[in-house]
Amino acid sequence: MYTASLEPLLRECNEAVELAKAGDIDASRVKLDRIRYYRSVLSQSQDQAKQSGVDQDAALQYNPELIQSYLEVATAVNDRLQFLHKWIAEARASFALEELRQSSQGFQLYIDDALPGIWDFAQDVVVLTDADGEHLRDALRARGQTKFIWMTAYSIEEDADTSDADTVFVMAGEQIALPSLEPILSRYSLPRVALIAMDYSANDEKHFHLIAKSIGTCIIAGRTTQWLPQMTAEQWLSLVPRLARLPSVMGLKDQLEDADVLIVSPGPSLANDLELLASVQDRFLIIATMKALSALIDAGVRPDIAIWQDPQDHRDAIPEPSKIADVALILNEGCHPAFYDAGFATHFAYPEPGFRGTRLSASLHGDETPYFIGTSVSTLGAIMVLALGAKSVTLLGQDLSVGGGLYVGEAAKDDLTTDQEAHLTCKGIGGEMLPTLPNYFSFIGEFQNVAQTFKNTATLINATSKGAYLDGWDHMRLARHPLVIKDSGDRYHVDIATAAMLPKERVEAVLNALVETQEKLDHAAKISTEIHKNCLSTIASGSTDVTVIDLLEQRLKLIFDEECPVLRYYTSRQSLALTAAIASVQSLEENLRLSADYYDSINQAANKLIQLCADAQGALREEIG
Repeated sequence: MYTASLEPLLRECNEAVELAKAGDIDASRVKLDRIRYYRSVLSQSQDQAKQSGVDQDAALQYNPELIQSYLEVATAVNDRLQFLHKWIAEARASFALEELRQSSQGFQLYIDDALPGIWDFAQDVVVLTDADGEHLRDALRARGQTKFIWMTAYSIEEDADTSDADTVFVMAGEQIALPSLEPILSRYSLPRVALIAMDYSANDEKHFHLIAKSIGTCIIAGRTTQWLPQMTAEQWLSLVPRLARLPSVMGLKDQLEDADVLIVSPGPSLANDLELLASVQDRFLIIATMKALSALIDAGVRPDIAIWQDPQDHRDAIPEPSKIADVALILNEGCHPAFYDAGFATHFAYPEPGFRGTRLSASLHGDETPYFIGTSVSTLGAIMVLALGAKSVTLLGQDLSVGGGLYVGEAAKDDLTTDQEAHLTCKGIGGEMLPTLPNYFSFIGEFQNVAQTFKNTATLINATSKGAYLDGWDHMRLARHPLVIKDSGDRYHVDIATAAMLPKERVEAVLNALVETQEKLDHAAKISTEIHKNCLSTIASGSTDVTVIDLLEQRLKLIFDEECPVLRYYTSRQSLALTAAIASVQSLEENLRLSADYYDSINQAANKLIQLCADAQGALREEIG
């Protein structure tokens, strides 16, 4: 985590501390819940990066100044969090449970202390008991909690009341039915689970651990809707025959080197600069995010390149073919096929970080490729062009705040401007504090990270007319931009034909890499099968000797980390679920049964990828003849 990712959190913590000192409990509670959510976003980002093999802190080791800054901010954040935790604990301890039960404010105070410091009210799951369950659920609902599991000692009605639509009921001490869990599990994240009960027994805690383990088992078994890494990996392997005939983004390196790049995003402020941009567009190499593309073309601006990264089916974002016939598209190699089928002039795939380091990725992109990683397509674009040698990057339409709508051409929506509790705040370009969305909050930190990494090698300008202030970037209106005030004489035009040239042996190299990938996946499938069998046989024998299992696990980890990282990426959700579920096991036998389920899922995943590799090989061999 970079310093910039922590600075907005520190600001929220400082505000919460001041509110606490002023005795404003209600306002500090709102602020604390925002802090919980933002810490959840940061934690999820780190987990995903780790599973992809991306070291987000790698830049720290090369920059002593950055290390010191990071340590200072991290220390300040921890100090504020410790103060807030102590303040909450002391406030809660000053009342007996019976006193807290007398009012809604009392229940809220209890929840303040009971809720984990990292929490997403929309994704994470609260477990309740019969005691005080109704009151606690009502209080949590008021704070935005949407998912509950209720452990009850009473009979469960078949036809649940509509007021219970957000709640799964389970008989205390019984294994929760896995299909019942699916509606409350997110498609794309692993939920945290917390027991919130004012007075609970050792049995309640034991039953809670059973539920936590059940959630892990459900995810490990793959019974929930597909997660993004799974979707990306499957689409990647399915697309390999096509990717073998398409250029890599690395083919653009010569044309991006020393270029003045303008990255255009679809913020509502973009409308203020379209006319001027149309008159000076040839002074920049223009890269447009997909949602900004139509607005630019309609205004007479012809972007050189568009960019997209989401693997989901968002074909509705693609402009009509007549608008994009002379525009190249940079996209994730695991994007939905609809984007490869769109009518762009050509496609430049960039290496997915989760596949980087594999022979297959190297056959498509070369042996030495930078990490291209950004949770927003705009930060991804900035990181990409800077890593490939751009001498300057200018941002336009990068509002990252709400109040004037979300996208250029859209009318402002009241619910984006009046519901302040739904938003975090960010510093505006004019020094004011602006409401922002949680994902925008993260993007602001990412742009600041970009500045910390590239400030000494490139000029970074934010020409967005209004919106979030980005530390480390120079802020100026487009009309004041040096290349607008004075024409440098440089002209940029992407030579698609040259950039798209491929070596003759490329298809053969991709085919050989597919064969090797399949062999390594087959090896992983066999080892996972052996671990699964050993887990079950150890349970059956009553043995406590897990030496063989440990050795096999070490071998599989080597395949994950060094030989076939695509399998690690593909099964990242199961791995996270295993780690979470293991924390709730009560015995070696439970551990072994959970591990058996996990390695069975790894075997199934490996075989799925093996089939995709085989299909891709067949398609390529047919092409070769």
